[in-house]
Amino acid sequence: DDIAHAIAYLAGPHSGSTTGTTLAVDGGMHGLRLRR
Repeated sequence: DDIAHAIAYLAGPHSGSTTGTTLAVDGGMHGLRLRR
């Protein structure tokens, strides 16, 4: 589902100025802070 949304965004008209960025398509795990 996340991958489909990222592809739809990148293929759509609103991503025209999206360059040089990394999209974290990982179900929200990118922002998760792990306790040590």
